[in-house]
Amino acid sequence: MNNIKVSVIIPVHNAGKYLHTCMNSLVNQTLKDIEIICINDDSTDNSLEILEQYKRNDSRIKIFNVNCHCPGGARNKGLDTVSGEFVGFIDADDWIDHDYFEKLYSLAVNSSADIAATSSVKIIRDNNFWFDKNMGATSLKNPLDSLVKKANCITVTGICCNKIYKASMLKKYAVRFLEIKNPSEDNYFNACAVIAANKLMFLDNSSYYYNYVTSSETKKKKTKNDFQMTSVYKQLIEKINTFNMGADSTEDWIGVIEKRIANDVATYCSEMDEGLKKEFLTYAEKEFPTIKKYLPEKSKKISNGWKLFSCTESENGKHMVYSFMGIKLKIRRKPNNSDKQKYLNYVLNHQLDKSDFVPKTEDKHIFQNNMPKLLAFYLPQFHDFEENIKWFGPGFSEWSNTAKAVPQYIGHYQPHIPIDVGFYNLESPSVMKRQIELAKQYGIYGFCFYYYWFSGQKVMEKPLENFLNDKSFDMPFFLFWANEDWTMLWDNGNDKEVLHKQEIHDDDAQKFMHDCLPYMKDPRYIKIDNKPLLVIYELTKYPYEKYLQFVEEIRKIAVENGFDGLYLLSTIRNDVDIYNLKAITDTYKLDAILEFFPQGLKTVLEPAFKQIINPQFKGTYWNIKKFLREKQYFYPNKAKIFKGCFTHWDNTARKCYNHTDIYENNPQDYKKWLIDIINWTKKNKPQNEQFVFINAWNEWAEGAHLEPDQKYGYAYLQATKEALEEAAKTNEYRLK
Repeated sequence: MNNIKVSVIIPVHNAGKYLHTCMNSLVNQTLKDIEIICINDDSTDNSLEILEQYKRNDSRIKIFNVNCHCPGGARNKGLDTVSGEFVGFIDADDWIDHDYFEKLYSLAVNSSADIAATSSVKIIRDNNFWFDKNMGATSLKNPLDSLVKKANCITVTGICCNKIYKASMLKKYAVRFLEIKNPSEDNYFNACAVIAANKLMFLDNSSYYYNYVTSSETKKKKTKNDFQMTSVYKQLIEKINTFNMGADSTEDWIGVIEKRIANDVATYCSEMDEGLKKEFLTYAEKEFPTIKKYLPEKSKKISNGWKLFSCTESENGKHMVYSFMGIKLKIRRKPNNSDKQKYLNYVLNHQLDKSDFVPKTEDKHIFQNNMPKLLAFYLPQFHDFEENIKWFGPGFSEWSNTAKAVPQYIGHYQPHIPIDVGFYNLESPSVMKRQIELAKQYGIYGFCFYYYWFSGQKVMEKPLENFLNDKSFDMPFFLFWANEDWTMLWDNGNDKEVLHKQEIHDDDAQKFMHDCLPYMKDPRYIKIDNKPLLVIYELTKYPYEKYLQFVEEIRKIAVENGFDGLYLLSTIRNDVDIYNLKAITDTYKLDAILEFFPQGLKTVLEPAFKQIINPQFKGTYWNIKKFLREKQYFYPNKAKIFKGCFTHWDNTARKCYNHTDIYENNPQDYKKWLIDIINWTKKNKPQNEQFVFINAWNEWAEGAHLEPDQKYGYAYLQATKEALEEAAKTNEYRLK
């Protein structure tokens, strides 16, 4: 048979009871150019007879008899005989949709993918009932009934049977199954195939139906035989070292595998007797000394069983995005010549696309007293100051980073080039005057100025002092104490190289308030109940007792100066549980938590696949589409929270070679998000606390700016103005 598109391999062992359903779904495929390779693995029932019956009526069927006594060995025998462009697998007790291989093959070919995968529906057979474990029992004689297809089970797991693989890729990298009686032979094969592949694609409208026997048949207490698990991982690590991915990528993969090993050790321990559990822990830690740091206390299960891969949709619903072994991971792909040519065309010509550009409006926003007030974070870095000159050279500012950025993938919006105020210098009063005019015209009520203070040493303070001294700048404001260590990261440097260290000394409360009080006493400074607002960014930066003493003292000093205290906030950080924020406010004596997205989103988002062109790029593209579509920014919490959103986020300009993060947003989605949180604030917070925060006014090197640019023009400002106007007409999101 010529022009075989897909070789289908079926390991068969005593599957006669289910084999007709499987074979019928194969011989009736709409893709006719397939070969069906049946590996009869020492069956003692009528399986071979059934296969021979089908072979008599279909010349595409081949039968091989082996004595492997394991699925991996049978599949390897099939791999030795394939003639097709792609290879697919199906277990003898499973079945597939009639157009399963046609859809997967078309997806793989049209997208030049090495692997194409689809959804799988887990079906449990029990006394003629067919049901998905997430659906409940359904009395269906026909397992292909449409109700079954609705099962919510589109996770791409470690099984090999809901994917097709390019045969030449498997051969080139010698990707094979482990010939062991262990469920991890699928996981090993898939791990190797994914690492070898240049591109993976996912299709969620074609299903593989996986026959899962009931737990009473399969659940067994773990025994010493299960120690074999460690040998699988040793072989996987050895295999990874043969792929020549480079030291960084190899190290990333091995680190993730070690976390997975720790997960399985914990899972196995929960299913072992106490005596064996202790022996197994000792054995595993000896085999893999580095996993001990990943093991949870009391060896609790970390994640789901044997799940190896899961899938997250990209913006077009097609790209494969993997979590490897239950751990979020970006997977680098080597671009081919076609990718590089498309990228070159994009870089040379994307600036000609003005389809998203929104011109400036002459209309001005009319502020309403009964509406929430929008506050934008403001970075005062854009000017010369001593530290920049000393550490990064004369003339350095965030514009130096912003202008040098380049796209890392096709469609990547970089660099961000400002218009209107342009590449400004904040030493000029006319710049801030223009910024205030723009902000107020489009509905921004005030600025939250980042304030850099190191135990009495102030940095980049000149724009704030100019603002303080010029009362014609009619703009409410307050301070955000950015109490981080000052490192070389401002210029793609190393965050381990500390230039200014954050510390608290005994007299720092007095020093701090001495410097802050002139701002707090300004009539433009924002207060709640006669308490000046103050954000403290890093709560865990100092010894806890010193922090508490500092907070108590600055509150006392505020009272001594005529205020009723301080209204202290901190932000949601990446290492914070967003569902348990009250514990933070209580522990650190805060009045409220401020959403400072995208900080904190890494715990709820998945990385998304992008074909990165630059091999030196170190970063992650985070998929926020689902977060926005499902309004996940509304979550249960008992803490007092100020809602926030961001325009866009991409710190490639500053940190391209040092773990950058990209959260690709657009003015339309930003507007919907902003409307929602304005409405939430309007309905759920008292009038004097109705503030909504936007990240940011001018974080140009992090791609977060309301200020107009060459691509979008005034689109984000216009979206802000329209969000306020539309929210004034709605009454949604009142807390129950």
